[in-house]
Amino acid sequence: GGGRAVETFIVGLPAVLLAAVASTLLEAMGRPRVVLMTVIGGLAAKLLLNWWLLEAGGAAAANLATSVARWLMYLALLGYILVTPSIARLGIYTRVADKRRIAVELLKLGLPSGLSQGLESSAFGAMTVFAGWLGAQAIASYQIALNLVAMAFMMAMGLSTATAVHVGMAYGAANRGAAASAGWLGTLMIAVYSTAIGIGFVILSLEVAGL
Repeated sequence: GGGRAVETFIVGLPAVLLAAVASTLLEAMGRPRVVLMTVIGGLAAKLLLNWWLLEAGGAAAANLATSVARWLMYLALLGYILVTPSIARLGIYTRVADKRRIAVELLKLGLPSGLSQGLESSAFGAMTVFAGWLGAQAIASYQIALNLVAMAFMMAMGLSTATAVHVGMAYGAANRGAAASAGWLGTLMIAVYSTAIGIGFVILSLEVAGL
């Protein structure tokens, strides 16, 4: 069945969370290119591993390739953070003096967002488990459908993250005009991309369903 495929997929989930922390730090420091190049490298590694493992191991091997690529991306981001002097100067490796106060502030800021993202991720994870119960073919079909859906929102999510970074930097510099310009430009780019991908799905609906 699809149980083995689900198990190999789960192995990579901790790397997703760890990489999210590392990539957010780098994006906040204005280094999104590092994250972009890491993602491109991870996709290349995934393609190579899929080519090597897929024919022999099926869906389980494909998910294992994804998990390995995710861990490689996290380790690459972590390595860059550890060897970059400007990041070390932020004091992230030093002892925190007022841990309780800082922890409370972080919880107030991050807990609502974390709960929201946790519920969303849990829903996607639960659907993967349900598909795995139905067998390898069902979970493979589900993954294809999920990847197609991801085409619609992942680019929009990336653009929204980039927009948030630029708006935050402009706002922090007390440049309200630049913040507004970045916000509206990001919104326009997301609208154009979402419209284009939606039109593509409508035109190629039969081909997409045939996958």
